[in-house]
Amino acid sequence: MIVATQISHDLTLTEQGVQCLSDMLGDDPSQALLMQLETVQQHAYAVGVGLSLAPYCDAQIAADVPVRLADAESTLDLIGRHCAMTLSPDDIPDRLRRWQTLHQNAPVYLPAIPRIGLDDPTAYAATLSTYLRDLSDGQKSALVAGSLGLAPKVNAALLAMPDINVSDADTVALDAPLLPLITQIFNMPAIMSFVADMVADDRINLTTASTAGFAFSIVPTYGGLPLIHVPLTGSYNDLIQLAHHIGHSYHQMTAQKHGTVLAPITSDIDEIIPLSFERHCHAFLCDVNPAAAAWVAAKRDAEVAVALRDYRRDQHILRAALADALPAALIADFVAAGGGGLPGYRPPQLSSYAFGAIASAHLWRAHGWDFDVLHNFATQADRASPTPLFTDDPHTRHP
Repeated sequence: MIVATQISHDLTLTEQGVQCLSDMLGDDPSQALLMQLETVQQHAYAVGVGLSLAPYCDAQIAADVPVRLADAESTLDLIGRHCAMTLSPDDIPDRLRRWQTLHQNAPVYLPAIPRIGLDDPTAYAATLSTYLRDLSDGQKSALVAGSLGLAPKVNAALLAMPDINVSDADTVALDAPLLPLITQIFNMPAIMSFVADMVADDRINLTTASTAGFAFSIVPTYGGLPLIHVPLTGSYNDLIQLAHHIGHSYHQMTAQKHGTVLAPITSDIDEIIPLSFERHCHAFLCDVNPAAAAWVAAKRDAEVAVALRDYRRDQHILRAALADALPAALIADFVAAGGGGLPGYRPPQLSSYAFGAIASAHLWRAHGWDFDVLHNFATQADRASPTPLFTDDPHTRHP
């Protein structure tokens, strides 16, 4: 349960910690500063989680709390960059080496692009090309990397993928209790123990009456037991949603225990383990209820196919514009399709869910359901990367 008094308490500790860290900046850089930064970031993390959960827990939050948190987090980011720049590598724990490398580089900001009308494809192409020519190499690279900051070989694999075949399938009802099904499907000691701990602490909320119309999982206390919420629909989607968020929860808790609040799970790996849990669920359903298996696979593949199509379209427009070879016909097709997001205003968008589905397919093809592989991936915390998943042929099956 999230209460306003706890959020207020954590916010006070965050602000006091920011002041303490600011006072320490005049001293010689040390591990003590980094340890204090981690502690303060954990309080800020708790405030952020509290704000996310407050609307669903009837917690009344003061209007200034989000603003105060944003101010504190902005200062903490600056202090973190100072630590990364000034601390010797010998003073950086191994789990923070990648964090230090990332924070030693200044973030890339993209200048605002003038609004471009969609009524004249030729004018659109000319305006976008002019905007892109004025960007630095770093800004251009940030655009091409996309919203997830994908490595070049990963991005190339996504662009080379064939279209995902999507089939129609009817909704399949489910009236069996979910938790017994989950323990039957994921019958390995680590997951069964994890689920048992969650149930014993009332951390899995399955309900038909939900103030949140979506499923979610979150870790209220950094490194502690997660909380899962799944609004029930009476279909096999409930089973998939619960499996998905057990995957999220296990990943979150494991990564936090082995990592640091300074380097949270990034969006490029966030959905890989949950989608792998979905695939294991699908494999089980193929044997016991093929119609349900076909339906849940069709739902997932339809969402991923649309996201991948839009991403590749935006990438092709962006790359053609960067090469100053943007055909008006390409823009005309873009306009006819409804525009979507205008390249130049932001990088081409690929949802973490869509990318996770594609990456988990590569993982599944290589290892099948090998829980040890997933566990090792989760324990890598900030060092985990999807890049090795795309070292083979980009074509992948979609169970």
